[in-house]
Amino acid sequence: FPPYKELGAEFVVPGMEEVLKRGTAALEALEKDLEAKVAKNAETAVQYEDVALPLEALSDRVDRVWSSVRHLKSLVETEELRNAIEAVQPKVVEFGLKAGQSKALYSAWAAVLENEVSGRVQLSPSQKRICESEHRDAKLSGVALEGEEKARFNELAKKLTELSTKFSNNVLDCTK
Repeated sequence: FPPYKELGAEFVVPGMEEVLKRGTAALEALEKDLEAKVAKNAETAVQYEDVALPLEALSDRVDRVWSSVRHLKSLVETEELRNAIEAVQPKVVEFGLKAGQSKALYSAWAAVLENEVSGRVQLSPSQKRICESEHRDAKLSGVALEGEEKARFNELAKKLTELSTKFSNNVLDCTK
């Protein structure tokens, strides 16, 4: 567990920015790797492990730190911490949108599913369900959107998160 007693609002923005920077670099490297693998899918089938394991690793790093920040907020509600979270939250949402709208990830999940149908890859029922869910979630995250539609979708996603946080803060303020 993180040392919550030693953590404060002053660590939130620089810590999350560093984690997001590393997460974005890992995502970009994974996308590049997957694009190459999908391009060669006819010769070498894209495997579940090629997509799921590195994606889980990079997502987990960001999620663990962000979850710790949100948990810290539930333990210690201060104006400084609230401001720090509000400052970094749009960047966290942007990271999630970038991963969710990744055409490389979408294509890789599709390739794994196609390989499973063709018999080139064997998936457990759980793996198949994960592939189908990730493929569907990419569609729901706007992977097929372009230009103004994508910009509007992303703007609305950020606004929804902002409003949700504001609502939660208002509820907390009313119960003090």
